[in-house]
Amino acid sequence: MDKYGEWILQELEARGWKQADLARAAHLDSAVISNLITGNRNPGIETCTAIARAFHYPPEMVFRIAGLLPKAAEPSAVYEVLAYRLAELTPEQTNEVLLFIEFILERDKRKGRDNE
Repeated sequence: MDKYGEWILQELEARGWKQADLARAAHLDSAVISNLITGNRNPGIETCTAIARAFHYPPEMVFRIAGLLPKAAEPSAVYEVLAYRLAELTPEQTNEVLLFIEFILERDKRKGRDNE
């Protein structure tokens, strides 16, 4: 199994999905998913795009994991996913996310002061 196959398995496990669930969500044949995981098939652009859509990840991130694009120096994968998902939100939802982040930071700052 190669790095891409391992990554797919980790993503499936994190979601509680089976290979058939990914195949359904990505509109791919389950044999394609199986062959990607075992390394019997190399991922292509269309397959990676379908898997990215199913996992709600930016295609570029999945292309990098599959070795179709060079590794990015920055931003990290977390920033890529956040930027991709934030772009799907309405302006009002984006403001809610920012308020939530500020709440978490302020809460943790208070916890730090309380523990001193």
